[in-house]
Amino acid sequence: MSARIVSEDWKRAVADEDRASRFFNVETDAADEGPVVARRATGLPYKNQPHPKDPWLICQGNRLASVEGPVSFVIESYYAKRTTPTGSGSNEGNPLDFRPVIRQTWMEIIEPLDYGLENLNPLSQKLLANSAGDPFDPPATETIYVPVSVVIRPEPTWTLAKALQYNDRLNSDTVFGCPPGTLWLRCEGEQQWSGDWPYWSVTYQLAYLSYVLDGKKIGWQRRFLDQGFRRVVQSGSTVSRVPIKDLGGGDTTVPRKLDGQGRPLAEGAPAVWILRYTKWGVPFGPLRLPL
Repeated sequence: MSARIVSEDWKRAVADEDRASRFFNVETDAADEGPVVARRATGLPYKNQPHPKDPWLICQGNRLASVEGPVSFVIESYYAKRTTPTGSGSNEGNPLDFRPVIRQTWMEIIEPLDYGLENLNPLSQKLLANSAGDPFDPPATETIYVPVSVVIRPEPTWTLAKALQYNDRLNSDTVFGCPPGTLWLRCEGEQQWSGDWPYWSVTYQLAYLSYVLDGKKIGWQRRFLDQGFRRVVQSGSTVSRVPIKDLGGGDTTVPRKLDGQGRPLAEGAPAVWILRYTKWGVPFGPLRLPL
């Protein structure tokens, strides 16, 4: 014996602040025990499942609303709003009143290293070069330890849409005193229960990156070495790109470093890096994180 949901009758749905009902058209293959089988149809809301439009309306059960035919029935799923948790663990209280957990940690990233300090003074930044004054090629790299603020807090719901909106994004606003493009966010949610009261434990990780390179303040821009096989040639208003020649007059087979304007870089000159964001920016302010 089986039953299937044909459709949900949204026109019959009712809801207020404390109660709600949803109605489902169900068909079964058992005429004798149809009402019993219909109440067990796969896909019907289960007991203690939150209402899709209000996570604090909790399903109390399913009951027969009407008989439409020998094997056709309307099942009502009825909801009530929790004011206090019940059942085991009922002394835990309203989960939205739980205090958020805040901690500080670190993450590691690897960055190209073309400047160093002559001493411990941060103002003594100088191009890294060998004893002949030439920059290292390829440039050295260094592991940078980025401070991360972690916030874990209860929320009434967590959706895929919200995860897609904020996960792996950069701040487009100034928030917590951090300029745009200096905070990277990772977030994830896990459904939990306080007694039979469902809620989501959501974890936010904010990684801060900001440093000065060659007089420029850099956040989460990625650095790309400006190099290639062609150079930019401009004649009047006409701009063309032509192959770079090697010492023998042939097209170079080794990428040449460029000066940021599409011209070959002079031998021994410091490398030029192109800075680009590779992640989208969204305002973090609406999250109202307690930092």
